[in-house]
Amino acid sequence: VSLTPEEMAVIESSFAKHDEYERKMIAFVEEALGQIKGKKMLVQEYLLGYLLEDERKHARLLEGLGKTPEAIAEWLSTQPK
Repeated sequence: VSLTPEEMAVIESSFAKHDEYERKMIAFVEEALGQIKGKKMLVQEYLLGYLLEDERKHARLLEGLGKTPEAIAEWLSTQPK
């Protein structure tokens, strides 16, 4: 698969925007967790904690995808085949 520089720019822009949304969600969930901490809202706290970990996972994934093609190629070369 190959992409033109223009196509790469569109993809990078989309990743950047999505990454911004992920980080805003992380901040929102952290704030919500802080507000319910110690209020015996165990189910809500559990679900928000789960959501927070999932959003952090997405942020790490987007961070990896946002790397330059050279960095991705280098990383792939270190993976078992």
